[in-house]
Amino acid sequence: MILDIVMPAWFFLTPVFYFIDVLPHSYVLFGLTLDLQRFMHILNPMASRSSTYRDLLYWGYRTDIDFFTRTAVTALAVLIFGFWFCVRHSARLIEEI
Repeated sequence: MILDIVMPAWFFLTPVFYFIDVLPHSYVLFGLTLDLQRFMHILNPMASRSSTYRDLLYWGYRTDIDFFTRTAVTALAVLIFGFWFCVRHSARLIEEI
């Protein structure tokens, strides 16, 4: 039931149908100035992926490589953790599923 709420919220928070440029560049929260566009990219792993696809499909190049690198590193870390988890719990994994 939690995923029924989280997945649509995550979809609308990911800049798929809108550019990240519509968000303000800076936002003051409790006296701290935050770069809101950068903060949204860091918190949402799908934001960098959708932004990379948009740049590649619309303009044919990617100007900012750090978001692509972060996505690749995150994917590699999840792959390694998933492989380790499956190997460690392989004896009980099928029974639990």
